[in-house]
Formats: sequence, structure tokens, C-alpha cells
Amino acid sequence: MVFLGYRVGELAKSTIKETRDDNVLGIAAQVAYNFFFSIFPLLLFLAPILSLLGDKRQIVSELLGRLSQALPTEAFTLFSKVLTDIVFAKNAPGLISLGALLAAWSGSNIFTTFIDALDTAYDVKDDRPWWKKRLLALAVMGGWILIITLVTAILLAGDHIVYEVHPYNQQQDFDRLITQPAMHLPIIIGEYGPAGVMTNADIQALWPVAQAAEVPYIAWVFHQRCPPSMLQDTASDGCGLDAATGYNFPRTAWGDLLHDHLATPWP
Repeated sequence: MVFLGYRVGELAKSTIKETRDDNVLGIAAQVAYNFFFSIFPLLLFLAPILSLLGDKRQIVSELLGRLSQALPTEAFTLFSKVLTDIVFAKNAPGLISLGALLAAWSGSNIFTTFIDALDTAYDVKDDRPWWKKRLLALAVMGGWILIITLVTAILLAGDHIVYEVHPYNQQQDFDRLITQPAMHLPIIIGEYGPAGVMTNADIQALWPVAQAAEVPYIAWVFHQRCPPSMLQDTASDGCGLDAATGYNFPRTAWGDLLHDHLATPWP
């Protein structure tokens, strides 16, 4: 029987022979063992860090809440017990160094196994010394840790991540830049002012658009020499802020416009 140009019987025999000769099942077992063996050392390293950041009980609660939706009940029970025991231990910060060393060794074993597996699969003889392979494995592991850390941060702090926009644009762009995104994302206007193509008329049109979408807005800027500035440059000493004025710095026309707007309550 021929399928896609291959004889099925011969292909099956060849696949089984190569699988046995390359020890695919053994390599798979090694990868699985090293992966699961590295979980708890990595946890030993990362978990104590939670005890140094903010409200650790709230962070752990949010993390376990997310994991409870993905892990089987038995696995979640074991994982949550180990996590809470480590994080809330009195000497938790001291576990970081030990956890880092164990995680680096066991985690890099995963990637050295992958390297050996690829060498075997493609019949390549790797003449590099073991320490070069270990450094490469550590570098790859570091990249994956960074990716996993970023994903975890997004999962835990997703509700607190805000999309920032600097709309130095004309008012016809506000629907695309503010109104439409605000329907799906939390937004803050981090900069705006009379610069580029944005005029005072555009600024006055921006305010009701932002208020209607409940988007906070922060004007640019109090720095006297980084326009569009809201304060006048009154100094000749290069500082821009002359203390001789008693810190009663005069506003620019842009500063007056914003001051009058902020003095008016939102509708």
C-alpha cells in the first residue's frame, strides 16, 4: 500500500527501527523526569520572592485561584500546600539562593537532553565540551523563564495593566485612538498638548471625548524647556525655575487653558 509516495509497511518498519535505535522513548522519559524534577526547585526559587513583594497573601491567593482552574484536584492540593509552606516560612528569603542553584541545574538538564536528542535524531556528533553545552542550556532556560515570568505577570496583574496613548493628533483621530480602544481596554492618556498637529481646538475637543469614555488624561508638561510647557521659563541659570519668584511660576497660554479647564467640574 502506497500513501503520499511512501510504502506504508516499509515506512512503519523504518519508523519503529529509528525510534528504537535513537532511544526516543528513553529520551522522552529523561525530558519528562527533568521537567518535573525542576518544578519544585524553581518554585523554591520563585516563591520566596513573593514574600518580598507587596501583599504576599493576596498574590498567592490570586495565583492559586488561576491554577485551580487548570490543575487536577490532587495536583493542585499538593502544589498549593508546597507553595504556601514555602512562601510563608520564616526563612523564605533565605531559600532563594538554594532554589536558584537547584533550578538552574535541573532546568538546564531539560535542554541538554534536547540537544542530545537532536544530535541523535540527525546523526550529528557534537564535539563541544560539556560546559559549553551547559552554558547554552542555561541561556535557553533563562529565555524561557523570562517568557514564563512575563506571562505569569500578565495573568496576575492583567486587571491592572493599562494601555497608554499620546494623542498629539487632530480631533478626527480621537475615535480611532481613544473611543474605540476604550471599549475593550483600560486606557490612560499619558501625554497631550499643543504640539505637532494638535491645536487648542483639538485639545478642547479631546476633553469631552475622554470624559465620555471615562479615560483619565495627563497633560504635558511642567518642564520649562520641553514643549509644550505649561509654565514659563523665568530663569537665566539653566534651571528654568527661578526660586526668586517664590515658586509662583507664571503659566503659558497652554497652562492657562488647562488651568481653566481643570477648575471646571466634569459635567
